[in-house]
Amino acid sequence: MGIAIMITGYLKEIYSKENIRNYFHRNRNYILLVIIIFIAAVLAGYVFKDAFKDMVMESIRNMINNIQGDTFSITISIFLNNLKVAMIIILLGFLFSIFSFLILFTNGVVIGFMFSLVPAPLMLIYTIPHGIFEIPQLILTVVCSMLVTKLEINLIKGVLQKDKTFKGELRNSSTIIKDIILSITIIVVCLIIAAVIEGYITPVIGGYLTNLLGLNFTNGL
Repeated sequence: MGIAIMITGYLKEIYSKENIRNYFHRNRNYILLVIIIFIAAVLAGYVFKDAFKDMVMESIRNMINNIQGDTFSITISIFLNNLKVAMIIILLGFLFSIFSFLILFTNGVVIGFMFSLVPAPLMLIYTIPHGIFEIPQLILTVVCSMLVTKLEINLIKGVLQKDKTFKGELRNSSTIIKDIILSITIIVVCLIIAAVIEGYITPVIGGYLTNLLGLNFTNGL
């Protein structure tokens, strides 16, 4: 009973409005850095499309192969695939987030490449509905990876430095641990919403607007 009360209190502290607000303030530099790199990747994919063509086309083929079936199956597939990628990115934080940034850059390049291939209005129609949740999710996933790296470095210091202890650094990293838990929660919620929108809403809105505006994918090919 005492443990349950302790866990409940701990979670209330993590999910309090004040802590959520402070979370974004505490990690604003990380968030800004990730956004800058993501934008740079999108621009690189758009400007240097020929250099990235083979890599992007392979990524697109893999995405298409992983998304098949009825609407519900597609929605579940989208969620599970994106969740798997998010967890991989976060765990790569234990490798100092190097590969996390590579995945971020690759995603940005794919989006930039698609903008060079598909008419911008059509691209926006088919990405904005779920993208408003999916892109912030990707940004926070890489931020979470960086927090994992920060936690790892603190714990390594606790082991290697004589004036520090593992337990002491773990205690001092309590805010980082809370931020990791909060990050993962926000990520999962965003992924659920994005998958539902991408599976059920984006195709409907996209089909309606493309017919209304007379757009098609061949315009940019």
